[in-house]
Amino acid sequence: MNRLKTDISAPGKNILFPPKYGLALIVIFALAINLTGLKWGLPSQSLNQLYFNGAEAVQHRINAIEKQPAEETYKGMGFYLATHPEEAQKKLPRSWYNPIRSYHPDEYFVIKSLATMNPKTFNLNPHQFTVGGAYLYLTALITFLLSKIGWIKLTGDLGFYFFHPQEMAKLYLVGRLITAFYGAGIAGLAYLTAKKIWGSEKAGMLSGFLTAVSPLILLNAHYMYVDIPGVFWITAALYLAVCVSTATDKPEGHKYFLMGIFSGLAAGNKIPFLISILIPLAAIFQKKRYRQKIEVITGILWTSAGFLIALFITNPYLFLTFPKPLVELREQTSLVFSGLFYLKYLAFGLGYPLFIFSLIGLTYCLGRKKNREACFVPAGWIMAFFFFISLFGKHYARYILPIIPALICVSAGFWVKPSSVQIVNFLKKTTVFLVSGFTFLYGMAFFEGKYADAGRRMD
Repeated sequence: MNRLKTDISAPGKNILFPPKYGLALIVIFALAINLTGLKWGLPSQSLNQLYFNGAEAVQHRINAIEKQPAEETYKGMGFYLATHPEEAQKKLPRSWYNPIRSYHPDEYFVIKSLATMNPKTFNLNPHQFTVGGAYLYLTALITFLLSKIGWIKLTGDLGFYFFHPQEMAKLYLVGRLITAFYGAGIAGLAYLTAKKIWGSEKAGMLSGFLTAVSPLILLNAHYMYVDIPGVFWITAALYLAVCVSTATDKPEGHKYFLMGIFSGLAAGNKIPFLISILIPLAAIFQKKRYRQKIEVITGILWTSAGFLIALFITNPYLFLTFPKPLVELREQTSLVFSGLFYLKYLAFGLGYPLFIFSLIGLTYCLGRKKNREACFVPAGWIMAFFFFISLFGKHYARYILPIIPALICVSAGFWVKPSSVQIVNFLKKTTVFLVSGFTFLYGMAFFEGKYADAGRRMD
């Protein structure tokens, strides 16, 4: 790794971004842009005037909704709906709830899932497995604590939120704040991962910045949903896997245990992220010195223990109600290979300049022997997850999110590596400047209303 540092960067000469401040600068920058525009599309009194003509119209809507008992909400979602399709005919039109929903179509489902739980009776069953407990329970805990200090009003009376939509907006805002912090964490982890792979502060800064402003990351970091939190834990597992892969000493068991926990927390946010268990397993089998079976077995046991513990704590009902979750998950999507779709939306979600920029860097990373060991796990993850997600017929651009930090990290080294030919250095620096500038503007366009609606359609 020392050879890499000498080859790729010149530590100690980075005056603009001193190494000890790099991580802090990236996280603060990412958090600042994630917090900007966070109140977009939330319920409000002004929007209610578009839905209702006076208090009587509001009350009429509430009376119609209250005919369907709140305690039976679970019948219209998850496993119950999958096994009782007739319940779909009894569901009220989703548009009736628009006054207390946000502009994002899935955020309301998080609140709906929280509403099905009853902490007073220790019933924390969310009655669905689309949104994982790692996000649900964290959101519930923070919301509960905020209600105790009077910032949020919690009540089982749905009508209260129709008359006071600003209180419902606070519930969405809590979830969005959590996601915004997770998004900033992804940028910080991208900085650490690229710096570890390439031994370069410049590679770390470039990766952290591009990850923070990449449109698909930035877009989803503003929503109350599980993808960004899940990607955070995937990226954390990747960073630790790179540390293990490049370590010269024998890895201790707790590192494999931590990788297992990180993968388990990723799956705890979103069940399809179960595939992230491949990250620690790849780190175990990738190391050349693991020729003794006992070392491989030990690593697998530590990883599996961490993974299962984290998954059980965050999604206990996945185990306690098994095999019911399989019924619901089978209803979610069909198997249809969609590689071209996700390749297209990866380019759209990054912007074509960053997409081409990343592919060039990835090609260089895979062909360079000196750091192939460090690139093995993140590059393998990119290909494995792309193939995995392409197998399913349900298409959303945000499904490709888990590979974006890894793709940017493994591609950064090529663009910061100095060349002995001055014109090549000039072209690299110019490309970095242009791609970074374009990606920043493309990502920040999310905050313009006309681009916000386009972004919503993209997802």
